[in-house]
Amino acid sequence: MQTVTNYFLVNLAVADMLFLLSVVPPKLIQYYSTPLPMLEDWSSLGDWGCTIISFPSAVAITASSMTIILLALEKFLAVRWPFKFKTLRTKPKAIVACTVIWMIAVLYCFPEVYILRIRTYPIIWPSDWNGTWVPDTLRLCMHSCGIGRQCQPYNAYYMFDRVVFIMVVPILAFLYFMTLAHLKDRAGHGTSSASIRAKKQVVRMLIATTMIYLVCVTPFRFLTLLQTLNNVWIPPEPLSLLLYTSRILMYINSSINPAIYNVLNERYRRAFKEALCFCKNERVITNSSKYTSPTTRT
Repeated sequence: MQTVTNYFLVNLAVADMLFLLSVVPPKLIQYYSTPLPMLEDWSSLGDWGCTIISFPSAVAITASSMTIILLALEKFLAVRWPFKFKTLRTKPKAIVACTVIWMIAVLYCFPEVYILRIRTYPIIWPSDWNGTWVPDTLRLCMHSCGIGRQCQPYNAYYMFDRVVFIMVVPILAFLYFMTLAHLKDRAGHGTSSASIRAKKQVVRMLIATTMIYLVCVTPFRFLTLLQTLNNVWIPPEPLSLLLYTSRILMYINSSINPAIYNVLNERYRRAFKEALCFCKNERVITNSSKYTSPTTRT
């Protein structure tokens, strides 16, 4: 199981875990620290929470996107030029590639540290309100710039980030289409059917992982792109529903990959079973007990 592809899948898993750890606990803190269901209120987390918590989640999303692209590119090159690419497709180089991905992700998301700040808005309750205590302000973690000239670089950064993500979709579609086409071509030229079948199984698994990623992440990215455009207005109630739904999809994306691997790949099912029920040693002993040494035969 220690293949280059699996190194990249581990990197994707690390990005998913970082995302979940950086977004789920703060949401729980926000939920339990306010008397009202205001999940966007950052009063309990403060300015430090707005910056420190938001930055790792942005890095995780960026690293995840880059790893998805790298997986597609690695599989395409391995199928298109198997012998030329073999010398480059090594585990040490895969580790270097993963390290570079995280370095680029940190640098790319670093403007978030300067852009995101807490903004305080007053809440006006009805004058005849006699219920429990309610807060009179709402503190949001938001883009700190408006539409002034000094904010143009930040606004351009946000726009570039959303457009780049949209461009990922045709790139991934092209790479996987070409990969499957070359696998089909190699199958027609006498390549081992077992080898082709194994490669197709891995490619299908990666395509499923990519499709789930795009389906779950695209709504949130597209919604934030609309919010970046100052002339696009969405009514508050539909906006809240869309935000909550898109965030749930993001959480699903970061936790569903192990299920995809088990459903679509027999090797991963076997490896998960060995890891979870500690059956590996038992299997080795069972297999070795069936072997009879030639010197003991009569």
